[in-house]
Amino acid sequence: MKTKLVRSRGDRRLWIPDLDEFAGAASRLAGVLFAVVWFCVPVSAQLTTVAQYRFGEADGGVAGSAVTNAADSSGNGFHLDVIEGSQLWSSDTPSAAGKTLPLGASALSVQLTPPSCSYRNAGGETNSQVTVATDNVGIEAWVKSAESSRSAILAHNGRTALPPLNGFGLAQLGPGVIGNTNTVYAGQVAGMVFVGSAPVSTNEWTHLALVRDSAAFGGWRFYVNGVLNGANAAPGVAAAGTLELGAAVTVPGGALPFSGLVDELRVFTFPSGQFNPSDLNVTP
Repeated sequence: MKTKLVRSRGDRRLWIPDLDEFAGAASRLAGVLFAVVWFCVPVSAQLTTVAQYRFGEADGGVAGSAVTNAADSSGNGFHLDVIEGSQLWSSDTPSAAGKTLPLGASALSVQLTPPSCSYRNAGGETNSQVTVATDNVGIEAWVKSAESSRSAILAHNGRTALPPLNGFGLAQLGPGVIGNTNTVYAGQVAGMVFVGSAPVSTNEWTHLALVRDSAAFGGWRFYVNGVLNGANAAPGVAAAGTLELGAAVTVPGGALPFSGLVDELRVFTFPSGQFNPSDLNVTP
């Protein structure tokens, strides 16, 4: 750093740092640090919502009343119809349990109760999957299980009338399905490819997400409450069925329709290599 003469008495001279030069150097250093920090911060995925279900808020729902349909809040028209079973709107939501939802507080959820096959079908059509994307795609939902011993579909994009499944989704797996001792949550790809494993805590709201970004992490990732739980390099499988909630899933150990609550379901896409867990509808 440069110095400058500020005082001279005979042979005695006083030199101090050149403050102008110091300020310039500090400014240049700050610019470098900013560039480094900016480069290291993950880029937002800028998720594109393909289908979104608030479950009640956009449906004129009233807690305790029967569900007839669920509107797609994305504006893409993938509305859900009740096919079988008796579902009710519930005031038991993640927000009521003290969870913070970045996309907005929830006032209602949907309660699914067996023994009837309590699933929903996108649009009521034979082939009404909300997306056929096999990469740069994801699904997320809040769930609250009331049964800790059964396997069931929580939400799956690519459910057909008969096995096998295709597409991708979120599942609850009873004991023994993947070597698990207890019932767990997992991501599910097609029929019998599972991603991650998180113990089911009954009567507790949990956020689940399954995402595929091959450019960023080489395959699928399963997140529980916004935290990475597991990964799988399995290829994506295009959906060729419906988007369904709560149906029985055919796996070893027996299966029954899901018993519990589901809220804030979303299917989304994003630019390749840019998925960021902070874009999920959960605050870890």
